[in-house]
Amino acid sequence: MTILQWRVREHYRERCASNMREIHFSRNLKMAQLLHEYEYVREFGEGVDRMYREMEEAGLPEPEYKTVAFMVHATIKNKKYLVGSESTTPQVNPQDKTQATPQDKILEFCKIPRSKNEIVAYMGYKDPRYFTKEYMKPLLKNGELVMTIPDKPNSKNQKYVTKK
Repeated sequence: MTILQWRVREHYRERCASNMREIHFSRNLKMAQLLHEYEYVREFGEGVDRMYREMEEAGLPEPEYKTVAFMVHATIKNKKYLVGSESTTPQVNPQDKTQATPQDKILEFCKIPRSKNEIVAYMGYKDPRYFTKEYMKPLLKNGELVMTIPDKPNSKNQKYVTKK
């Protein structure tokens, strides 16, 4: 899946795809200076190295770059790609063993009854509709999470608790 692409000037074209990690230059100097001034950027040229480092830490393959005409395409593969790949060796990352999924965090938090707003805030989400659709409904459907007032699902006093 190609998720990044950008236009490059003729004299940058070969340097971009082949030496992405070795040669750091600002593709848009004014924008880079503005982002640095507002502290959105810690240092210039850190993005590519950071992407490589974080992908390695996550157990993902390195990004692939190719230049077609005046466009540089970056292909970044996620864990879904690894599951669908033909590789028979599992990609095991030490972080995978220790990191709890959002569902695990919800179930742990709901050992005592909690309102939906409490759960949403605890998980750091702002849109309760998305959160309900993605996390709450599947947990309720699986029976891992139960309502304290099951006959009134829309009650303002509704709370959710982990099924024991």
